[in-house]
Amino acid sequence: MRALFPVFAAMLGCGRLGFEPRASPDGGLDGAPTGCQLHPAQQVSDATANTVALAWTGDGYLVAWIDGLGQGPYAVHTRRLDRWGVPVSPAAVVSSAGVTGYSGTDDASLQATAGGYAIAYASQPGPRYQVYMNTLALDGTRVGGDGRLTSTNVDEFDPRLASAGNSVAAVYNSYTGVTTDRWNNFGLVDPVSHAFTMQPIRLSSMPSRSGTPAIAGGPTSFAVAWEENVASLDFVVIDVTGQPLTTVKSLAISSDFGEPGLAVLGSGFVAGKATALVVFDQTGTVLATPMLQATYVTTLAADSAHLVAAGTDSQDNQLLLEILDSTTFAPLGAPILLADYPLSAPAIVTAPDGFGVAWVDSSRIVEVMTLCP
Repeated sequence: MRALFPVFAAMLGCGRLGFEPRASPDGGLDGAPTGCQLHPAQQVSDATANTVALAWTGDGYLVAWIDGLGQGPYAVHTRRLDRWGVPVSPAAVVSSAGVTGYSGTDDASLQATAGGYAIAYASQPGPRYQVYMNTLALDGTRVGGDGRLTSTNVDEFDPRLASAGNSVAAVYNSYTGVTTDRWNNFGLVDPVSHAFTMQPIRLSSMPSRSGTPAIAGGPTSFAVAWEENVASLDFVVIDVTGQPLTTVKSLAISSDFGEPGLAVLGSGFVAGKATALVVFDQTGTVLATPMLQATYVTTLAADSAHLVAAGTDSQDNQLLLEILDSTTFAPLGAPILLADYPLSAPAIVTAPDGFGVAWVDSSRIVEVMTLCP
């Protein structure tokens, strides 16, 4: 895979992981009109991280991670970065109690809200994991205490947040302890009171083998994707009031990589499982089924011209990134090797002039790279 990158770099006028970037007037690395493509990755955490989330702030990025060393409780951190991924603030601790239970360190989700941000994660202070959602200020620091979103007698974990219109929604996984008895849920939430504004709805029609559901929010609707079984990719479109606009759609995609990617694409959405992508509109009609070259996708992002997919290779050993034309879905070069033996799924967020990508490397350090294809 390493041998493929120089071909891609030559097509774009790039150097290693990017380019010979131009210096901007403020001394940073400027991607803009003529185009450097990939900026060098920045290390933004201590060597303690286990998972990562990323959000655009308007002039840079907010990165979050959960520690994964020791016995816990595990700290939840955020840090402000500039538009090139360079830290501009010290790390802040944004959970007063931290995460109890090592499995809770696997996933965190960040979402911009009207007054700042919300961060969701799972913790096990009692006999079962539950979902927590904390309020963050515009600078990424915690406002108030830890907010508990679920209180049930089953494990609730793997939360994901998204916004559509003025609504914020959460999806998460429920698990009774029996391997085949788990399902995914959707609910609108108030990010200030840390409460559901509707009774969460169960998305799965039968117990699901899926772990992490994916959610994306457009101007007027949400899409949720998950793996109902090893041979399928399942998705549904839901409006901003929490009402499903479609029945659950199921496509035959056989792979044991069970954490799909999902992103807004134009007026519709794109989901991915393994190397297969599915483009669909708000009615759930499938518009295209392009394929990736080598990336088993877990994260997707798109702008008006580009579709970016990140995930691992088929052996789950290398973190790869592919860039496609968002209209024709033609690959814009070969897959890019970001890291060997990553410890987390990657996070991607769309910025006004490109994308940010974050991951936890093999040394437990959070790395953030920006690209403007």
